[in-house]
Amino acid sequence: MHVGAYDNNVGDNLALDHVQHHVASTLLPHAGRSVVTYHLLDIDYHFINRANDIDNALHIFGDIGRGLNVSLIVFGGGGLLQPGYSHTKTRWRLPLNALIARQIGTPYIVYGVGVNVFRGRSAPPTGKTAADATILGFSAAERAAMRESILSALSFSVRNDGSHAALLSLFPGDAEVQAKVWEIADPGMMLPSEHSNLVRDALPLARPATSGLPSGWMAFQPAWNKDKTINNNRLPPADFQSLAQFLFANRPTYLPHTPVKDYVFMNQVYSGASGRKALASKRESMNANYFKSHITFGNHEILLSSLYGSRTAFDAAIVMRGHGLYLCIALNIPCIALSTQDKVAGFARRCSLDEYLVDVQPSRKWQGPLASTFSQLQYNASFRDGWHQKRAKCLLHWAGISDRFHEDMRTRFLAHRNDGTPAGSTRALGQASVAEPLAPHQS
Repeated sequence: MHVGAYDNNVGDNLALDHVQHHVASTLLPHAGRSVVTYHLLDIDYHFINRANDIDNALHIFGDIGRGLNVSLIVFGGGGLLQPGYSHTKTRWRLPLNALIARQIGTPYIVYGVGVNVFRGRSAPPTGKTAADATILGFSAAERAAMRESILSALSFSVRNDGSHAALLSLFPGDAEVQAKVWEIADPGMMLPSEHSNLVRDALPLARPATSGLPSGWMAFQPAWNKDKTINNNRLPPADFQSLAQFLFANRPTYLPHTPVKDYVFMNQVYSGASGRKALASKRESMNANYFKSHITFGNHEILLSSLYGSRTAFDAAIVMRGHGLYLCIALNIPCIALSTQDKVAGFARRCSLDEYLVDVQPSRKWQGPLASTFSQLQYNASFRDGWHQKRAKCLLHWAGISDRFHEDMRTRFLAHRNDGTPAGSTRALGQASVAEPLAPHQS
């Protein structure tokens, strides 16, 4: 059974799909199976919107374990570790605590999740004692719930965007947590063979320099939030206007990631009178209705192909989202990371892509570096070839870690099955898997 934030955005859907393939290929061989079924649970509808009610979670997991004979529960990918959920019954964002882990009996893993901490939202340590301090915005109650869930998991891993260091900082000096938590590649960047046809050939040759970037050769993948305070900390109004002017002048191909927020961003960019006519054509080029109708999990391969698969619409990108950066790494699309959040800069640095990173902090004088760095990517063959080389080393490094992580996960899973603990038969995982969404839970 796979629990995650389905149908929210391209990156989460793709990460969830990749998690299924990676887990299946890791655990299936021991049972001699080639096809297994995933049963999908949307975490927002079934759990978070119900404030992670413990009885509800026990009901759902118990029914699934008995009725579907599930042998493993998988949480992730996506950014499922986020502060501000101490009000829930489980005291954090996931529907897990020690009681639930004991009573459901089915083992669970947390695979490649992210610690979502927004700039300007991270509170410094507060409180009278270390026990009641808030760290990175996580309360003492949240940290306690997270700790017991980490230690109760069969396997627990976070993605390579700074989440590992952030998570360990919540539990200073805690050797048990440090020994349990893996840092692995975000599952979005580790393509299964089914998507290998989308990987682009490297194009190291530069075109002759011109006075401006040619229309259509640049793609831009925005990041926008419904929460204005997050947007202001991400990109204040003055900075947004500078970015909007850059985009309006260079007329990029847009790579929407969410069905609503990125279109709000587009309206903001083209809000001036001179931009209204251009906005209509941009809406047409982005196929807004097509995108919104294909954001569902079952259509993500088609959506991925239509957005990133074309080799004629653009040959390089500027990306503001973590998953936009992961996808460029996965698909071999040269890109510049425009970081307005630490996780974007964190991932770029974990892949040694510092030269291809422009961060809006701390000086906020990023406009010139963005234009010049992207120009180098477009016109400087050595600079562009350097991106491909670093990307190849990044994939090789994290693929090796993934192999070791999967071996550890397989060892733990087999040990659990062999020690007499009921775990059901192997029906929750799939290579060429069949995704079966569950009907909304009725209390």
